[in-house]
Amino acid sequence: GENPKATSQVKVHYRGRKIDGSVFDQSYEGDAPAESDQPIEFGLNQVIKGWTEGLQLMKPGAHYRLFIPSDLAYGANAPPSIGAHQVLVFEVYLLSAE
Repeated sequence: GENPKATSQVKVHYRGRKIDGSVFDQSYEGDAPAESDQPIEFGLNQVIKGWTEGLQLMKPGAHYRLFIPSDLAYGANAPPSIGAHQVLVFEVYLLSAE
């Protein structure tokens, strides 16, 4: 498949952690996504900049670990569950891109 563009609709599984390893969000429970886990679908232009940039490097079927600096994540405007100015680490499995 083709690499997604900044305007693509993508379907992914992901797990988001703070740099200390604590999980703040995920689409799967086990070590890796299972058949029963529900993937997440969104437009690449509707998410943090680090995802928009990072996912364009991936091909469908790829699994990346993205280290996203605060200025490409939430910066000072992070949700309370994350906290301001955090480096974020995402395990991302790109299932499809349209």
